[in-house]
Amino acid sequence: MRSDDLVPILVPELPRTCTLSQGVIGSWNSTTGANSLSVGNAGYDDMPIIGGANLSDISPGDQVIVISYGNQRFILGRLIQP
Repeated sequence: MRSDDLVPILVPELPRTCTLSQGVIGSWNSTTGANSLSVGNAGYDDMPIIGGANLSDISPGDQVIVISYGNQRFILGRLIQP
């Protein structure tokens, strides 16, 4: 069908690559994992957390690694410099 040719133009597919970014925690609840953080100039609330991140080790002001895949973002863990 000719209309099928327009699908990629009208509904572009999201890139399927993973990217890593650095974020800064604004607020953090170590019991529930509720959070707010900024990544660049964007702010996010209640970003999901990858299971390996220890909730009690993160606090406001900490730098974290954020992994992005398509339009999804997750906190990977705290960034620690030796």
